[in-house]
Amino acid sequence: MTRSVFRSLLLLVIGIFLFTACEDKEEVAPVVEFNTGNAFQIGPNSASVSVDLNLAEGVAVEEKGICWNTFGGPRIDNEVYKAGDGSGSFSVQLTNLLSNTEYFVRAYYISNGEVKYGNEIKFTTLESPFKGEWANEQGTLKFTGSGQGLVFKVANTPDWAEAVAEGYVTLNNTFFLRKFEAAGKKYRVETLWNYGTASDKVTGVEYSTNSTVTFNTSGSEIIIETYSPIDNSYKTLTLYRQ
Repeated sequence: MTRSVFRSLLLLVIGIFLFTACEDKEEVAPVVEFNTGNAFQIGPNSASVSVDLNLAEGVAVEEKGICWNTFGGPRIDNEVYKAGDGSGSFSVQLTNLLSNTEYFVRAYYISNGEVKYGNEIKFTTLESPFKGEWANEQGTLKFTGSGQGLVFKVANTPDWAEAVAEGYVTLNNTFFLRKFEAAGKKYRVETLWNYGTASDKVTGVEYSTNSTVTFNTSGSEIIIETYSPIDNSYKTLTLYRQ
């Protein structure tokens, strides 16, 4: 009887030891976060997106970033912003977007050569403050959208290449203003100048980045201050909303 009780107690102690040992070996599952956050600071041609990317220890991240398009299901062979490597949250600013356009965005990371995509979000950029036509006694500029940013185009003419080929562009006129970037109350902008002779019409073009556009208080007129690389001079134009 005593031997039987002793054996039972021994088995009980062994069982408790084994159970405790198993409990000690149980690991808490690592917290994994991979989330494309909502867009913020949305403007006519830009928006910011934050991404939560916190993976289990030991997961290699060769590349991470954001991809986007205008039709849904963005992939890394569409528009992409690479934000480096390694696990860790990050934010990016998407630029050169079209105004008043819906965009679809999702985060991605690449681990061991395999692309992992996060959830998809969407947002719509604001309408451009430059929308419409602007004119003075020298002519009319008309707003059009462009993947490169905002673009002004001389009203009632073809695109730039066609305009050059057909001779619509006159000597030393600013034809395009593009890549508008807000800088306080002003916008920094690229201007495209053409050059040539009166008989040859346009024989080439050149960009100048030393240009700004400023709205007046009511938004009814804009002042364009630009540097011409053709004759190395500064020019100022005032145009009025039509």
